[in-house]
Order: sequence, then C-alpha cells, then structure tokens
Amino acid sequence: FYLALGVMVATGLALTYEETLNLGKSLEGGIKETHELLMWFFVVFIGGHFLGVTVMELTKAPGLVSDMVHGGPKD
Repeated sequence: FYLALGVMVATGLALTYEETLNLGKSLEGGIKETHELLMWFFVVFIGGHFLGVTVMELTKAPGLVSDMVHGGPKD
C-alpha cells in the first residue's frame, strides 16, 4: 500500500514537472500509464474497504462505524 502510494506521488510529481525534468514523450507516456493504473488500484482499494465495512456493519459487527467515529466501544 505505502509503496503504491509513494509511486503514485512520484509519478504525479513527475507529470506535474515534466517540462522541467525533460522526460521525453515515451517516458512520459509510461509514467502516465503507471499513474493511471495506480489510481485504479486505489479506487478498488477504497471501494473494497467501504464494501467490507458495510458488510461487517450489517452482519457480524453492528456498531462498527459508530465505534470508528467515536473512538471505540463505550464499555
């Protein structure tokens, strides 16, 4: 996860400063493809988390979302 996040940030910065870095069209295309692939990884990752939390809230762990918002169960 953190490696993917670091690569996403690095590729985003490379695309932002492409003129300063003089990357060239072929390298720029590869960096853009990597950045877009990682974007979809995070879309799926976040969607999976929301789905997992929803399933747990509705089945095995009712009150899970409330516990996350309020800092844990109040025993």
